Amino acid sequence: MATAPRSRETEREAGSPRAADYVESRPAAIRSQVLQNGIKLVGEVLVPGASQLLEGRVGKGVTAAGVGLGVPALSAMLLGPIAALIVGRGTSIAVRLLSYSDSLTPDDQKDWGFRNKAMDILEQRYARGEINTDEYLERKGALR
Repeated sequence: MATAPRSRETEREAGSPRAADYVESRPAAIRSQVLQNGIKLVGEVLVPGASQLLEGRVGKGVTAAGVGLGVPALSAMLLGPIAALIVGRGTSIAVRLLSYSDSLTPDDQKDWGFRNKAMDILEQRYARGEINTDEYLERKGALR
C-alpha cells in the first residue's frame, strides 16, 4: 500500500530534518568561502602574506611579506641576477604557498604538538566534573 508523499511544509511542521533542507542552506556558505579563498589566492599572487593579512593575522602577514619580497631583493644584490631568479623566486613562491595554506586552516584545528596531552585530558575531566579540585591540583602537580 503506497502512501502519499508528504509535502515539504508537512515535514517541517513535524520537525523532521531532511537532507535536502540541509543541502539547500549550504550553497550560500560554500560560495562565500570559495569567494574568500579566491580573494586570498589573488592577494598572495600580488603580495606574499596577503592571505594572512586578510585573516587579521598581521604579524604573520608582515613577516611573510618581508621574507617573500626581501629574499629575492637580497639575493639579487648579493648573488647576481641568475641566482636571484633561482633562490629568490623559489623562496618567494614557497612563502606564498605556505602563507595561503596556513590561512585556510582554522586556528582551532592547528595542533603543532606543543601542548601536553595529559594536561589537556586532565583539564577536560575537571571541566566535566569527573574529578574534584583537590584531585585536579594533585594530578596537575604530578604532571609538571
